[in-house]
Amino acid sequence: MSSKIRLGYFLSETASNLRYNGLMTLASIGTVTVSMLVLGAFLLFNLNLKSTINEVSSKTRVCVYLKAGAPAGEVDVLKRMVEGLDGVRKVYYVSVDEARARLKQDMSGQADLGQIVDTVPLPASLEIEMADTSKITSVTSVIKGQPAIDEIHYGEDVVTTLNLIRRIVQIGGLGAIIILCIVTAFVIANTIRLTVFARRKEIRIMQLVGATDWFIKWPFIMEGIFHGLVGSLLAVGIAAAGYTWLANNWPLTFIFPLAYDEQTLLHISIALITGGMLVGAFGSFSSVRKFLRTVLV
Repeated sequence: MSSKIRLGYFLSETASNLRYNGLMTLASIGTVTVSMLVLGAFLLFNLNLKSTINEVSSKTRVCVYLKAGAPAGEVDVLKRMVEGLDGVRKVYYVSVDEARARLKQDMSGQADLGQIVDTVPLPASLEIEMADTSKITSVTSVIKGQPAIDEIHYGEDVVTTLNLIRRIVQIGGLGAIIILCIVTAFVIANTIRLTVFARRKEIRIMQLVGATDWFIKWPFIMEGIFHGLVGSLLAVGIAAAGYTWLANNWPLTFIFPLAYDEQTLLHISIALITGGMLVGAFGSFSSVRKFLRTVLV
């Protein structure tokens, strides 16, 4: 009778441990999934914000008005010098006739003003298309004072605002990523710690028979990597399906189109999966290391 009781107790204890470990596994995977989803949503938002900033930046040009009668040689030298500066994508020469034609087109709906355009003295200019608007100040400071230049205009307020937004996005994005990774690692570490505590007797037996700490740690670290992998794969799947649907049904496409660069989205997916696995491994390692330092009973 006593053997049956012991067998029943063993089976009951085993079933209880399996249920407990299963719940802990689901909790850990769920935590990684939610955390990676939040991180993925933030990265996608960051991608679209950067895309919008780059779109606006590409339309921001530095207009360099040339002095009347500036020698063609000086203008050509100035153009080549500007093209070689860091942050410059392309330089366009706008002649007086082209400037007048542009102004006429802009005034085409106003007959009286359109006739006056022919009498307005317009200067030739160089239009500088920037690859990086943060370099505008350095570019203008280099070319300022050149003998062929009369004035330089580039919408300083707009450029300053764009550069400020870009810095906030970069710093804020990095901070948010670090915080999310720390929170995820902390939750996984606590989940694994509960799992380790539930197996404390087995671990103690392994220590008594001479098992090294690394021999005990590796299964838990691999478990954390597995939790991170499964959770991040679920997050990537949900995020990819949701973002694809949103991109196809986005109502503000003409005002604020969603960025859909497959290469960038692939990089984000790889980053989330790798991040999930690393966070899982780190959370498990830190949890087991701390636990093994305590006296197990």
